[in-house]
Amino acid sequence: MQKAVSAGGIIVRKLNGELQVLLLKYTHVDGYSFPKGHVDNGESIEDAAMREVEEETGKTGFIIIKKIGVVTRGAVEKDGTKVTKDIHLFLMNGENLVDEGEPEETCEWHDISKVPDMLSFPEEQKLFDSVLVDINNL
Repeated sequence: MQKAVSAGGIIVRKLNGELQVLLLKYTHVDGYSFPKGHVDNGESIEDAAMREVEEETGKTGFIIIKKIGVVTRGAVEKDGTKVTKDIHLFLMNGENLVDEGEPEETCEWHDISKVPDMLSFPEEQKLFDSVLVDINNL
């Protein structure tokens, strides 16, 4: 099976004292995930994460706090090719976002306590659960 590399972010903000996470709502399936996408040739993982998050959400102003891990899971590319994908995820501050254009995907803020049950991929749920304490201490 072919290998693919993606990068993205777990974006958090506080609103009225409550932590929220920005998720993508898939339009082609019933589910949610973190904004992410392919790393281009010659692009750093961090630069790809920022670019993909901005493209998918239509927002700018994200700040990388730290890399939190890599999720490896099966995926299907747009051309139908099945791949094993390594997804590098960064914890990002989303407090001061600016709308810059049309998002590629539908994005929604959700209370952090609801996020684990909303995620479409078990591998992403497991990573999120493993860093939940760190996120809650922001």
